[in-house]
Amino acid sequence: MPPGGESGGSLERSGWLTPYAAETIAEDALRAGHGAQLEVTVAASADDVELARVQHHFAWLGERDVRVTVRRDDRPVAHSAFTHRVLDQLIGAPTTVTVANDVKGSSRQ
Repeated sequence: MPPGGESGGSLERSGWLTPYAAETIAEDALRAGHGAQLEVTVAASADDVELARVQHHFAWLGERDVRVTVRRDDRPVAHSAFTHRVLDQLIGAPTTVTVANDVKGSSRQ
């Protein structure tokens, strides 16, 4: 988001944090100018080490007057459970498959 008093908007990206994606995000944050804000949300399952790694990766932007916030995703997750006798036979034991999907329904994995 641009610094206070200036017109502008926000840019949102979603996807895996690859080295290329991280570089692109950093370039976008710098292009937004001094006083810009970068908010990075990692998966709720990210542990403290992974969270710290992402924070460390973008920390240098603070020296360029970009405020960086890294947090875990805290949105509720809906779970759907599926079971079927054919699946039980294939696995050789009673089996339930749980599909986690964010409440907004953006994607299934």
